[in-house]
Amino acid sequence: MRQTRWALAFLAVLGLAALAPTAQGWALPASLVQGVATVEGAVRSFGTLDARHAWVLSSQALLLTEDGGATWREVTPPRARLHDPATVAFIDRDAGWLAEMAPETPGVVVVAATTDGGRTWQRHEHQLFAARDPAGQAGELAMHWLDRDAGWLVVRQKTSSNFNQGTLFGTQDGGASWQQLSLPGGAPVFFISETSGWSAGGPNGDTWFRTDDGGVTWTTETLPEEETAGRGQRRHYLPHFTVDGQHGVVVVTTSTSAGQRVRWYATHDRGVHWEAAGNIAAALSDNQPLARLDAAAWLMASTGQPLQQPAVAAPFFANPVVTPAGIAPPGAGEESALLSSLSLSSLALASAEAGWAMDARGARLLYTDDGGRSWRTQLAGSVALPAPATTISRDAVGASAASDGRTARLAGPGFDKCELASEEDLRRWLQAGPYRAVNLYIGGALRACDNVLLDAQRLATLAAQGWTFIPTWVGPQAPCTGYRQKFDFDAVTAFAQGRGEATRALQMARQLGLADETGAGTVIYYDLEAYDGEDAACVEASRAFVAGWTQQLQTSGSYAGLYALACNPPMSRYAELTPAPDTIWFAAWTRQQFDPAMTVWNLPSTCLPSTLWQRQQRIRQYTGGHDETWGGVTLEIDSNALDGIVADLSSTVKPRVTVVVESPEVSPVFNPMQACANGWHRFTNIRGEPAYLAFSQSLGGTIPPLTHGIWRPTLPITGTYHVEALIASHGDIDWPCRGQRLGPDTSRARYTIYHQGGVSTTEQDQLPFDDDWLRLGSYRFAAGESGFVYLDAAVEDGPKHVSFSAMRFSLEIEGDLAERLYLPVVRRQRITD
Repeated sequence: MRQTRWALAFLAVLGLAALAPTAQGWALPASLVQGVATVEGAVRSFGTLDARHAWVLSSQALLLTEDGGATWREVTPPRARLHDPATVAFIDRDAGWLAEMAPETPGVVVVAATTDGGRTWQRHEHQLFAARDPAGQAGELAMHWLDRDAGWLVVRQKTSSNFNQGTLFGTQDGGASWQQLSLPGGAPVFFISETSGWSAGGPNGDTWFRTDDGGVTWTTETLPEEETAGRGQRRHYLPHFTVDGQHGVVVVTTSTSAGQRVRWYATHDRGVHWEAAGNIAAALSDNQPLARLDAAAWLMASTGQPLQQPAVAAPFFANPVVTPAGIAPPGAGEESALLSSLSLSSLALASAEAGWAMDARGARLLYTDDGGRSWRTQLAGSVALPAPATTISRDAVGASAASDGRTARLAGPGFDKCELASEEDLRRWLQAGPYRAVNLYIGGALRACDNVLLDAQRLATLAAQGWTFIPTWVGPQAPCTGYRQKFDFDAVTAFAQGRGEATRALQMARQLGLADETGAGTVIYYDLEAYDGEDAACVEASRAFVAGWTQQLQTSGSYAGLYALACNPPMSRYAELTPAPDTIWFAAWTRQQFDPAMTVWNLPSTCLPSTLWQRQQRIRQYTGGHDETWGGVTLEIDSNALDGIVADLSSTVKPRVTVVVESPEVSPVFNPMQACANGWHRFTNIRGEPAYLAFSQSLGGTIPPLTHGIWRPTLPITGTYHVEALIASHGDIDWPCRGQRLGPDTSRARYTIYHQGGVSTTEQDQLPFDDDWLRLGSYRFAAGESGFVYLDAAVEDGPKHVSFSAMRFSLEIEGDLAERLYLPVVRRQRITD
């Protein structure tokens, strides 16, 4: 049947393009696939072998091309199901592997191998896990091969985004047999020899590990990071190395209060030492080839060598929107115009010039042979993705035990992430993407990320943006697991422990404004990870713990939620409890990327019958950790379909009055035709608004003109405002008209604040801030435009550069404060012998 489908799709190449799908929502327009091969479903993953050879795994088939995508050949192994999870790897034009979980046999991984370019396959079934082992509940597979004999397989366990767990296996016989090794997390691995390799562990991959014994043991690898980061705020990607293994590069992203910071580090001695290699540009333009945006392209352009194994698509950190001017080939006509709706999400290069990219929806595979300056479609997925509609309904106050205006029933897409994304990132996702609900890990002994951005004011701001929340508590786990915190096997004790966790969760909910002062009015989900569902004592202890959790939350006037796997043990077992959870959030992974058609229904009746939790009481987590890009921001998330209860603060929390002046009034006035003369370099900040750099001048000098900027807000209310300056990330920037390179910001910028009480000057270090808000202090301002902030380029530590971008004024205290006289407190000390 699959061969028939592919034959019909390939007829489009021969001229029957009229059979291609029409534009519906995110569907690929028919005019864009004329003369282009199409496949059913979405493009799931791809890899490149050289400038002409590449492979593609779609929802229905594995394909190879030998002519740069002009023609494609199906090479799907016989009996392959291609169900999620599945992974593909090729090391040359002939040798490749496909691994997938056997859906009917728990703990079994099927590995098919080819040595003739997919014309024939050898299939092996490997019982890598016991049937009841939670580690065998695979959410993702990943392979890495050094040659035709030595390879590694990672089986990532299906968990919430709070956890990063997996099992590593190695083979020395081409995949005929596998031996279990160790792994510090659940991320893929990369090796440059049979002994030396790397992987990421910790929440969101925030720690980087190295092995020198083939994966038997791992040690922490330290990079020369320029700033500290809390747990879960940093993420390490797999490195890229040249064919000789001598040169390499790795990319690290860090979450800040204003957005993501991306840095990359290079080695020239096989990974013994690493050094900062500069920042990746924030956006694509005509004069920025891929080497400035992607680590793999940069490495090849810098060394002149191809990658050791360019087989797996790398993250495309710049996430440029495909625009007709910069990307489409000249004269592309309608295709050029419609390309503007696409956004690239991943990239795999065969050289610094030739490579492939996939759009964020998996609907198109594009090819470039000029370093990314132009693209052409080489494969089209026949996916039709209607834009999902989100509906939200709110209970009337007092209609239920937990309804005081802080909860709602939401039907639509949501996502979860270990570390809460920044205010700026979430604002851009809300504007560009489909999601309206985001998970909050509010606490618990096993919460893996610090979530330093999580406070009542941040939630009020996000609620004002339009977000709803899935509050989650990560406490002790089942007693038959290996987690460092577990509740007791004794059911009576476990019940009391569940009540205790609920009490602590409600205390945190009050601090965050999710619940009222008594702990009522919210919903909190308990994160209960997989355990042996056939261990009767463990099952009963878990049921007792959940019953205690549920009773305490319901008694306090809040909804009790539960996160767990749908089938291990069956979620239906918790419906038999008295009391039973009010709402459930279950993991049933069947996709690798966003699917707007996903539903909370159609689960096996043995796991979760449709008769249970049927009144908007369900959330389904249908993917594990994966990258998604919306509004030019990439986040690693788990995707969810909701028809359930969320926390909604829109009607109960009054957001802070905030005024943002997006860019200053600069003097001299910026003129792009006189940039060298007026002393300004203009670029774009993370908010998509203008930002400026000026050469610093000596403090007290007489060189005119004195470049400066003024931020003059129109404030609606008299009061005390918290003032912050956005320091826009820019890295090193070439300024051809002056033959100079713009380097780091100044460390002694002098901000002058004109406020109701007079004039204040504060000296601030701009150097540590990249796309982050710099706090200038709190000052009292009158309503209107009388107050302002002034910054000039005169500094004491020149010659450097001064950054001018947005300024934010946030109301802290409304109204004028009465003058008060504060006298010192005199402490009397009694003198004794």
